[in-house]
Amino acid sequence: MKLNLLAVSYKNIGPFKDQLLSLVFEKGNYLIKAPIGTGKSFLFFDGPTYALYKTSTRNILNIQSEKGFVKLLFQVNTDT
Repeated sequence: MKLNLLAVSYKNIGPFKDQLLSLVFEKGNYLIKAPIGTGKSFLFFDGPTYALYKTSTRNILNIQSEKGFVKLLFQVNTDT
């Protein structure tokens, strides 16, 4: 079985209060380069992991927010 992450959408997660963020992944490899504390781990690791498994070692929701979400679009084998 092969899982391919196609896109992620977030609202009020981690350091991103009152922001709707969407990431669309193209085929290939990525280098994620940004200063420490800018939210890379929330966007690329914690968010997708929480969306798939509903568990996280840290709070995914922004601490000043009451509601938020993480949505994934992915492909498993040939099903999207």
